[in-house]
Amino acid sequence: MKIVHDVLEACGYNTKEAFSFTYRWNDTEYCRLVYPYVSEQYPDDVYLLVSLQPEEFTHTLDNAFMSALAITFRKQLFHRSTMDRNTTLLLSCLFNATAQIDHDLRVQLEDDPYYFKKYVFSYTAEDESAAEHYLEENRRTDESLIDTIRRCLLNTTLFAAYKEKVRDHKAYGYFAELATKVTVLPIRPDSGGTIETVEAIWRKELQKAPAINLNALESILELNAENSDEMLDKWRELTKTVGG
Repeated sequence: MKIVHDVLEACGYNTKEAFSFTYRWNDTEYCRLVYPYVSEQYPDDVYLLVSLQPEEFTHTLDNAFMSALAITFRKQLFHRSTMDRNTTLLLSCLFNATAQIDHDLRVQLEDDPYYFKKYVFSYTAEDESAAEHYLEENRRTDESLIDTIRRCLLNTTLFAAYKEKVRDHKAYGYFAELATKVTVLPIRPDSGGTIETVEAIWRKELQKAPAINLNALESILELNAENSDEMLDKWRELTKTVGG
């Protein structure tokens, strides 16, 4: 999990003292270690990193697991009440070909609104080793960890190769999965080094386009990032109309 630790720290999260919590599952008591990370810029913003084995993943769907974690978290010296609504639980799950996480269970957990925002970061030992090797071989002098990962993910040649044969490109797959689970990881900055919104990206593209119906254009920009597919459909309709 070293890369995950390093990414969170590179994103401005300071580590706090690790703590453990216990819970019961099928009459057996389990103890888990939690690594907390608190944002330096936004002190109410917290990540809790917990490592699980694939066979233990179903434990997280039981109230005993989440309840025990929440209660223990609130007892920590660094905790304050405003953190409760701004805490993300990142479950790191190392699996192999014979023990993988059920996709439906993962979706069920990540969609669960109670206690914390939840993400499951699943990977194999080979994936992590490939990612570590990629960083060793490709990280430039004076380049940050975040910039190296971003450069990898935005490389169109690597992306095309990954889409063609997913399991042949383990490092790219590892970073892609990490970027979707550690949502504070900035992937697409503008020239000024800040993160662009969907609206900002579309406005730049529209500046290159021929004149079109402004009312229709505004209807596109009113859509938010969650409706990006609808934005794309409307854009295609408009450019098709302009093109004749």
